[in-house]
Amino acid sequence: MHDWKHRGKDQNYANRFNGQAVLASGWNTITVPMKEIENGPKNRHMDLAHIRELGFFVVEQSYARVLYFDDVELLEGD
Repeated sequence: MHDWKHRGKDQNYANRFNGQAVLASGWNTITVPMKEIENGPKNRHMDLAHIRELGFFVVEQSYARVLYFDDVELLEGD
């Protein structure tokens, strides 16, 4: 996840929020506290009022899989 400051030449990994989750088959719920997102960039605070993008990716899969996302929300509070 990144905000408007993560652009141009400063698009490195440490200048955004990066999280990870191991998913099981079936429905999964992933909750990330806003403080964790705010403190995601290494040398600054994330501008939570100006989030620009949320991305998902998978690594080390032994075969193709399909992921469905439902009810993705950015909520105020902890």
